[in-house]
Amino acid sequence: MGAKLDGFDDTDDTDFVGHCQITNVEPNFGTTAGGVKVSLTVDPVGDAPTVFFGNKEAEVIATGSTEIKVRTPEAKKDGPKSVQVVYGDESCILEEGFTYHEDGEGKQGTIGAFFWMLPQGTYWGDDEAWGEAYFAFVEPTDVSYRDFWGSTMNSCSNDYVPDTNLQIIDTPLTARLQNGAAIIDLDFSSEALEYQTMLVDGDFLHQSSYDLMPNEGQGWPAFDVEHFIRTPPSIRIVSPDVDGDEMAVVYEDDLTLHWNSAGSGDYVIAQLNLYDYQGKYVERVRCLLNDDGSHTVYRSIWDHWTDYGYIVLNVGRV
Repeated sequence: MGAKLDGFDDTDDTDFVGHCQITNVEPNFGTTAGGVKVSLTVDPVGDAPTVFFGNKEAEVIATGSTEIKVRTPEAKKDGPKSVQVVYGDESCILEEGFTYHEDGEGKQGTIGAFFWMLPQGTYWGDDEAWGEAYFAFVEPTDVSYRDFWGSTMNSCSNDYVPDTNLQIIDTPLTARLQNGAAIIDLDFSSEALEYQTMLVDGDFLHQSSYDLMPNEGQGWPAFDVEHFIRTPPSIRIVSPDVDGDEMAVVYEDDLTLHWNSAGSGDYVIAQLNLYDYQGKYVERVRCLLNDDGSHTVYRSIWDHWTDYGYIVLNVGRV
């Protein structure tokens, strides 16, 4: 094993001169947790080489005439690091040859939604099914999509405001979803800092998965994610009866919802928008529910339950 050169650290920009040259690092990125297998193309490879990422020594797995395979060390923080090869009195450096990204194992790296809305009942007139896909890349976080719908499972809140703090990655990348032969391209919005597109009929398939195809941008490596999105079975409200020619009339003080295929999703989300008879928005209730087939939205949640006209109900299974 070699030894670290005196004075070499993460910020050292000393230009070491030697007879070897590092021409490629593959892959050239990984997480701060370390342990990524990396192949270095080096010409030539000397006897018993030692490899450093920044000021930390990597584990050498194997060597060849022009290749060194290593396992990356941990890093205290993200960012680019120099890659250095040392053997005997020789050394060579590739400045910013490897980039560390914050380890996000067990956390969320994207936040968004992929949905298809299908109206129930014929009283909606010309309203047709529609859908949307949108998501943002974020720094690893414990916040999940459900946190935008409630702070407690199986509960409803009036005008719920989520307590979230997200660091959005605002570097524009390409974003493309694939399901078999179907391709869905999303555009980056510099205002919303998210990737978004409206879906067309056939884009959304229930009980299916969508891959995030290789995407990249300036300063970011190309990467892809298999099964990036998994869609659940469809959900329909079975009570109150909203499938008729007229809106369902609710006489009870409390509104109990029943839906189909209980237990087939992770959870259910519901949004109930209250309007007056002139169509003016009054208030909103959001629910984060167990997928157990029913839930009662109590009168006490509403400020104007008995004062106004009708509710527009949106329900989704996640």
